[in-house]
Amino acid sequence: MAIQATMFEHGGLALAVQIVHTSCDGFSGCAITDEWAKVSRMEKGNVRNLQFRSDLGQVFPPRDNIFEMIKKGRPRGYEMKIATRIFMFDEIAISKLKENVNKFMSYSSRVEVVTALIWRSLMRVVRLRQGHNRPSMLQFAINLRGRGSPKVVGEDQNFFGNFYLDIPIKYVSSHSNQDPELHEIVTLIRNAKNKVLSEIANASSEEIFSILIESLNQIREGYNDDEIDLYPTSSLCKFPLNESDFGWAKPIWVSRVNVPFQMFFLMDSKNGIEARVCLNEDDMIKLEKDVDIVEFSYVPK
Repeated sequence: MAIQATMFEHGGLALAVQIVHTSCDGFSGCAITDEWAKVSRMEKGNVRNLQFRSDLGQVFPPRDNIFEMIKKGRPRGYEMKIATRIFMFDEIAISKLKENVNKFMSYSSRVEVVTALIWRSLMRVVRLRQGHNRPSMLQFAINLRGRGSPKVVGEDQNFFGNFYLDIPIKYVSSHSNQDPELHEIVTLIRNAKNKVLSEIANASSEEIFSILIESLNQIREGYNDDEIDLYPTSSLCKFPLNESDFGWAKPIWVSRVNVPFQMFFLMDSKNGIEARVCLNEDDMIKLEKDVDIVEFSYVPK
C-alpha cells in the first residue's frame, strides 16, 4: 500500500492511495480508506477495530494456477495509445434512461443503465470503424460479499481480500448495421449477473471456484479472439469513498487513475455517476461525438 499526500500552495490537499490488487479488491481498498478516515476523526486514546474477516484464504484456499490464468487473459490496449475521458451522467439523465428502459422491464439500476449505454456506444464506435457490427463482450465485475452460501462463508461475509467475480457478457448482433435497444442490453447484463448469483447462492467453495475458472476461461478466449471486442468494466458506486472525512469535511472530488488498456469505471459523483473511459485514441475521438454520449453526459470542466 502506498500513500501520497500533496499540499497545495494556496490551500487544499490531494490524497492518493494505491494498493496492490493481489492483496485486496476495490471493496477492501475503499473500506480501508473509510476506516482510516473514521479513526482520524476520533479523539486521542479511543480504539476502533476494523470490522473485517481475515480468513478468506481458509474458506477459499489459494490455487497456484489462478494467477497464471489471469495473466493469460490480459486486457487489450497495452500496445495502443490510450486516451482517457471522464463523462458525467447527472441524475436527470439517469432518470430519463431508467424511465425509457423501465417501459420494458419492472426495474433497472443506475449502474445497469449507464453501463449499458456506454457499452452500446462502444459497439457503435466499432461499427463506424469496421463498417459493420462485431461481437462484443463485457467483462463485468460483481462483489460476492453477502451473496455466497452462509454454509460456506458464514453469516458475516465482510471478507478482506479479493472476493469478487468477473463475468463475461457477450452480445452478438443479428443485424450488421443496427443498434440494440438499450433495454436489451440492460436485460442481457441483468440475466448474466442473476445467473451467476443464483449459481453461487448455495454453492460449495469448490463449486464457486469452478464457476470462477469457467468465467476466466471465457474471458481469456475473448481476449484471444481478434473477432471479439472485449471491455472490462468495474463500478465503485455505493462504496463510501465520497464520505471519507479525515477531519476537514468530505472530499470535493474522488476519482480513479487511468489504466494503460481499454476499460471503463463507474463511480458516484455528487449529482450522479462519473464514468472514466480508457480507450484507444482513434476510437475515443468517435466516442466523444457519439449521439448517446452527447445527449446524456457532459465533460466536467
